[in-house]
Amino acid sequence: MTDRPAFRVRNRTNQQITAATPEASVWVSANAGTGKTGVLVDRISRLLLGGVEPERILCLTFTKAAAAEMANRLSALLSSWSAMPDDVITLELHALGEHPVDAELIDRARRLFALTLEAPEGLRIRTIHSFCESLLGRFPLEARIAPDFRVMDERDQRELQMLARDNVLGQAEAKGTGLAAALSSIAGLVNEDQFAGLMKELDGTRAKFRAALQANGGPDGLADAVYRLFEIDPATSADSVIRDACVVDDKTRADLERLCAAWEKGAATNRKMAEDARAWMLMQPENRQPLWHTLYTPLFLKKDGDMKANSTLLAKAALESDPGALDIAIDLGTICIATLDLIKAVNICAATRSLILLGDALITAYEDIKQHRGRLDYDDLIERASTLLGSQSGASWVHYKLDGGIEHVLVDEAQDTSPEQWQVIREIASDFFAGQSRYEETAARPRTVFAVGDEKQSIYSFQGADPAMFGTMRHRFSEKVRAADQVWQSVAMAESF
Repeated sequence: MTDRPAFRVRNRTNQQITAATPEASVWVSANAGTGKTGVLVDRISRLLLGGVEPERILCLTFTKAAAAEMANRLSALLSSWSAMPDDVITLELHALGEHPVDAELIDRARRLFALTLEAPEGLRIRTIHSFCESLLGRFPLEARIAPDFRVMDERDQRELQMLARDNVLGQAEAKGTGLAAALSSIAGLVNEDQFAGLMKELDGTRAKFRAALQANGGPDGLADAVYRLFEIDPATSADSVIRDACVVDDKTRADLERLCAAWEKGAATNRKMAEDARAWMLMQPENRQPLWHTLYTPLFLKKDGDMKANSTLLAKAALESDPGALDIAIDLGTICIATLDLIKAVNICAATRSLILLGDALITAYEDIKQHRGRLDYDDLIERASTLLGSQSGASWVHYKLDGGIEHVLVDEAQDTSPEQWQVIREIASDFFAGQSRYEETAARPRTVFAVGDEKQSIYSFQGADPAMFGTMRHRFSEKVRAADQVWQSVAMAESF
C-alpha cells in the first residue's frame, strides 16, 4: 500500500480571511510578521477561484525579490492543490474562506496551476517600474517616446548624470554667464562629495522641481517665489543688510551713549564694552561694516548668537546707576538677533537661487542626453506612465485597452509607495468605480483594489516614499468604493507569527 503525500492545511486568522475576500476592496494595515505575503497569495488564489483570469489581476510589489517570492509561493500553492485528495483540498478551501466547497470549486482549484501556466502573460506580479515599462512599451506613440526606448540601470544613470554635469560645467566656463556665478556660489558652500550628494538629491526630486519651474515661469520666477516666501526683496544681499545695520541714527546714538554711561559705572567687562561701543560710534559707516560681527554684536550676544544674560549685559553697579539701561541693551541685542536672522534668510534665498539655476541647467542637459540616446530611467517610467494614463488625448484609448485587461489591483508594501507611484495606481483604477465596465463580461463582478502596508516599516524617503500617503489613499479609495455601492473593508493585522 502506497502512502499518500502529506499536505499541510494552513490555518488563517479571521483578519487574514477578511483581507483575502475577493468581492471586497480591502486596505490592510499589518505589523511585521503578521503574514502579509500569505494574505496577498490567498487573495490572488481566491480571485482565481472566483473565475478571474490570471491576466486580469495586477499585483504590484516593491522589489523584484518580493515579486519572485510571491510568484513562487502562489505557484507552490496552486501546484499543491492540483495533487490534493478531495478531503484535504476541501479543508484547505474552507480554511481559505471559501463556503460552500463543492465538486465544481474543487475541480477549478485543481486546474488553476495549469491555467496560470497557460496564461499569455502568466501571473502578473511585478514591480511598479516593470509594469510602467511594459505599459510604455505597449503605447510608445501615445506616451510620446521612442518605440525602441531602453531603460537604464543605476550605473548607466550615473554615467549620463556625470556627462550632463561635465557639459554644464563646460558651458558655464565658456559663457561666463549667471550660471557660472551660480556654480561658484554653490562650490563655496559644499565640498566635492557634498556637491555630488546635492545633485543626486536634486535628481531624485526632478519631477517636482520641473513642475515648480513650470508653475513659476522658469528658474528666475521660481527663485523670485522663494524670496516672496521669505518676504525679502530679491535685490537684498547680506552686505546690504549689514550696511543698513551699521547706520547709527540719532536714536541709536542716544541709546548707545546712555548705555555707555551705565557701563562705565560697572565692572571691568562693562567698561570694556563701553570703550568698544564708543569706538564703534566714532567710525565712518563703511569702516563699521567689516567689524559688525566681531565688534558690535558681541556687546549684546554670546558666540552662539543668543542674548547675553542680564547680569552680563549690565553688572550690578551699572544697573544701579541706570536701571533703564538694561531695557536698552536688550532692545539693541534683539535688533542684532533679527539682523542675523535676516542675513541667514538672505543667504538661504541666494543659495537657493543658485541651486535653482544650476539644477535647471543640469536637469535640462541630462534630459537632452537621454532623449538623444532613447533612454529612460526609473523615475521617467513612473512619470511617463502617469502622464500617459492621465492625459486627455490618449487616456481614452489606453484605458479602453487596459479596462479589458485589469480588473483587480493589489499593492504590496504600500507604505513605501511614492505619491507619483500612487498616481499611476489611481489612474489604473480610475474606471473601477465609475459605473458599468466597457466590457459586458466584467460588469457582473466587482473590480477591486487591495493594499497592504505598515507605516512603521517605511523606508522613509526611499524613491520618494511618503508613508503618509498610505492613509491618504485609503481615505480616497474608501470614498470611491462606497460611492459606487461596493464593499469596502479596512483590516488591521496586529498578531505576529
